[in-house]
Amino acid sequence: MAQKTASALDLKPQYDPPDLKSRLKASYDAIAPRYNEWTVPHSITRLHYLDQLLDRLRTATTSSPSSLVSVLELGCGCGIPVTQKLLSHPSFSITANDLSSTQLALARASLLPDSPGPAHGRLTLLEGDMLALDFPPATFNAVVGMYSIFHLPRAKQVEMLHKIVAWLTPGGWMLANFAAEELVRREVQN
Repeated sequence: MAQKTASALDLKPQYDPPDLKSRLKASYDAIAPRYNEWTVPHSITRLHYLDQLLDRLRTATTSSPSSLVSVLELGCGCGIPVTQKLLSHPSFSITANDLSSTQLALARASLLPDSPGPAHGRLTLLEGDMLALDFPPATFNAVVGMYSIFHLPRAKQVEMLHKIVAWLTPGGWMLANFAAEELVRREVQN
């Protein structure tokens, strides 16, 4: 067991194509509607864990019910269902990031319709690389990264975690998922 744990923490650089992020962006831009048709109905697991986070945030913020709860979502995709559920809480302010401009356009269309609604003023959508984000320390009460951070090479995941820790308020929460082992890198021509 100790040997397996040691290899799981091995951060030696693996081969990553130099254009990895541009290829990832192009891929999600190309498949966005179809990917969303598949993933949204299969969101029971992510919503289960999101509910647990929401319970913790409610408990942590009951001492100051009038204060805004600030949440960063990394890899928000089309905004459904996670961003949408976060917005269902009127005291939440959400900053949602995604690499895909197509996914963010879908999120904007579904969550920020033309006429001002409940999300206006509480949702900020940021396109780009999550590693390029820069916020002051202690900005967020929670950071959510469902099915997103694991797209980064393992060493970059550690870098991202350091940034997240700095962005969280004292007692803040992080909800994310990671691969248990390093994924074998392979390219498939399509």
